Amino acid sequence: MSRKNNTNAVLSAIAIFSVCILIVIVAWHYIFGDGIKNANATETVSDIEPSGNDLTYNEASTELPTQKPTEPETKADIPKETGEYQYSQIVTEFVTGRKNNDDYADTGLKQKYIVMKELLQLPSLPTGCEVTSLTAVLNYWGYGVSKETMSDKYLEKGRLGQVTAYEAFIGEPSSTGGYGCFAPVIQRAANKYLSEQNSFYRAYNLTGAAFEDLYKEINQNHPVIVWATINMVEPTYYSQWKLQDGTYSWIGREHCLVITGYDKSTNSVYVMDPLKGNVAYDATLFKTRYEQMFSQAVVIK
Repeated sequence: MSRKNNTNAVLSAIAIFSVCILIVIVAWHYIFGDGIKNANATETVSDIEPSGNDLTYNEASTELPTQKPTEPETKADIPKETGEYQYSQIVTEFVTGRKNNDDYADTGLKQKYIVMKELLQLPSLPTGCEVTSLTAVLNYWGYGVSKETMSDKYLEKGRLGQVTAYEAFIGEPSSTGGYGCFAPVIQRAANKYLSEQNSFYRAYNLTGAAFEDLYKEINQNHPVIVWATINMVEPTYYSQWKLQDGTYSWIGREHCLVITGYDKSTNSVYVMDPLKGNVAYDATLFKTRYEQMFSQAVVIK
């Protein structure tokens, strides 16, 4: 064999050996390198405890207070919501992007109760159940505003015989001769106040919602402002006045309250009643009065 042939054979052997080394290096990188990367990734994920644990939230939601909760001493002490729920809600919304939807509102709960400070309309607002209910919910969300301020600065008002309850509060809440207002007026008052506070919360008009659907809001720790009647008595029509677009009738015994919970096992609905405080009513009767008052509801969230 010639020297030239020997040289070619050596070069060929070196080339083959180099290719083999390259293949080994590439294989090592993909097999062992990715394996290490995947192992580290698995360890990282497994170390994260799911904060929005549905089981934990459901168990906490089904507990009713065994005694009347201690009321906050000052406006600053008014709880916005329970710490466990707030943390769970924030993490769940951040990770999944879910917010206030039916999937997040567990409809399988049998009972739920929101701890809420009582706020009575008397003596300063004898006919101001609507604005008192709104103020109670604003206080719940951490806004230390008074019912008098909400009435004087944010509640639209109109004279008897000139407006409907959908347009403004008829009369004056601080007067025994006042009438009342309906959901759109309370929604506007709430959003006017919240906008001035640069709040991300807003009031939503849920009028027309089925009574059972309001429980979904309660499940998410959202108290619901609703319209029913005083002491759940039968509503009456006793005042009428003519407007440009027709005759308007006022519903007597109208009353506004805040739903704070329910217990399906006892057919009870828990409310913050501006005339009585935190009380319970028969859910079937309450539903009837709610529907007779045109299924009006407002929620802040």
